[in-house]
Amino acid sequence: MNFFKSKKTIFLTPVVLWLLSQLFLARPQFFFLAITAGFLLLALVVRGSEKDRQNQNWPLFFFFPALFFLSVSLYITFLPNYYWIQIILLLSAYFSFSYLRNIYYFFHYGASERAERLDSLMLSGGFLSVFALASSLYGLPTFLSWNFWGLLPLFVILVSPLFFQSFVLGRINIRDNWPLFLSASLVLAEMTAVIYFLPLSFNILGFFTAIFYYFILLVLRLFLKGNFSGNNLRWPLSFGIILIIILLLSSRWF
Repeated sequence: MNFFKSKKTIFLTPVVLWLLSQLFLARPQFFFLAITAGFLLLALVVRGSEKDRQNQNWPLFFFFPALFFLSVSLYITFLPNYYWIQIILLLSAYFSFSYLRNIYYFFHYGASERAERLDSLMLSGGFLSVFALASSLYGLPTFLSWNFWGLLPLFVILVSPLFFQSFVLGRINIRDNWPLFLSASLVLAEMTAVIYFLPLSFNILGFFTAIFYYFILLVLRLFLKGNFSGNNLRWPLSFGIILIIILLLSSRWF
């Protein structure tokens, strides 16, 4: 276990995750084995980075890179272009490296700038995870004839922790505010179900879902931090609406 407490794992883990992705791309029957091995590796590395700081809730810090790895792994199975797949996997490996490096220094030194970087990584990575996972959710019924309504609860369960994960870095009590997090999850579930009926590609539908997730999270963060106001929502809301309109007008229908 001492090996997983060293800095070497910060560099080796993204490489191993990349190799696991190559494994199931070459041998699809090893998909679940590769995902399980990736989860185990991430759990050991994040737990090893903790440096005996028992006040840290390490499973939540493990959940984020695990979900990111899972969502990207699912998403690339729907992509036909080999080069795009490799570019996404390289970017995913770099993202995992950045996260593990910051989590290591945060656990060991508790630096405030590391907490800010982790918060930014969780925001951007959460958006990408929801996009990839939602795109897979919309793609599975088309490619494998899986039931969307059976997959929707699983999607909500996987995504829900993203609403409160970044608050672990702050002073907000998660347990006292669980009704807000539950409400956010239910709203996202409703929006995901509504978006499903749009006759657009699974990529566009996944992007819409990610936009709504990000806006719900933004409202939640502003409210819990006491900064909720129309002025703070004006620009993100306007940008989101404009982006959705552009996508609707430029996308291929039916």
